[in-house]
Amino acid sequence: MTFFIRRYALILLVILSIVLALAIPFSCLSQNNNLPQYHLNTKRELTLFSSSLAGLGLAHFLRLQKPILTEDKINNLGHPDFLFGFDTYSTKQNNKTARRNSDYGLHFSIVAPTLLLLSPIARKNIKPMAIILVETGLTTSALTTLTKETVRRKRPYVFNPEVSLANKTKRDATSSFFSGHTSFTTAMCFASASMYAKYHPKSKAKYFVWATAAAIPALVGYWRIKGGRHYTTDVVVGYIIGASVGILIPEIHTKKK
Repeated sequence: MTFFIRRYALILLVILSIVLALAIPFSCLSQNNNLPQYHLNTKRELTLFSSSLAGLGLAHFLRLQKPILTEDKINNLGHPDFLFGFDTYSTKQNNKTARRNSDYGLHFSIVAPTLLLLSPIARKNIKPMAIILVETGLTTSALTTLTKETVRRKRPYVFNPEVSLANKTKRDATSSFFSGHTSFTTAMCFASASMYAKYHPKSKAKYFVWATAAAIPALVGYWRIKGGRHYTTDVVVGYIIGASVGILIPEIHTKKK
């Protein structure tokens, strides 16, 4: 059953890629001179890059200063604190296949933007689009890791007796809030969908592209919960943050002719 689920997930992601690839070229006929263009501004781009890198650097520093959970602390934790009722579900999950599938989804979100290159319109604006996507990824990663290393919320598996002590005593065991897989996947998918929709405003395929962009990170979030890596609230917040960044970064670069 585990083998089947893993293969099914891979097949699903491949099918989505193929369908998106087929949808983009046909809708390229909608090009017109009134389409918005993405513009770069040296000061703005340097600010986004430097602030994101600084945030990642600070997060790494905080991570190194973070104490790990000891066996005594783990044994005396008792029940999880400050959790909504539905969050307790995650403490009973430990599905390895789900964790693996969530990694597949994350990797897909990194590759997915390259599908935009199938569009002649997008290829003419490859430089600003590439920079926008990099900024989207960096900004999301910085916000996520800084929050993780500041909040230091214990992951659900820390409270799961089926999980080994070795995993519970790693630094990553207190980096639950919020879900990085979900936030990053959402940001990249939403940014890609946003740019596609901007360049193909009359294409009916844009609705499918947006639906796919929304569904993939939701699926990744579900897998993170089933894998015991995140609470439902971690995933929901990660989705909201990722969606916000994925829409905002391309939008601030938009300028109509």
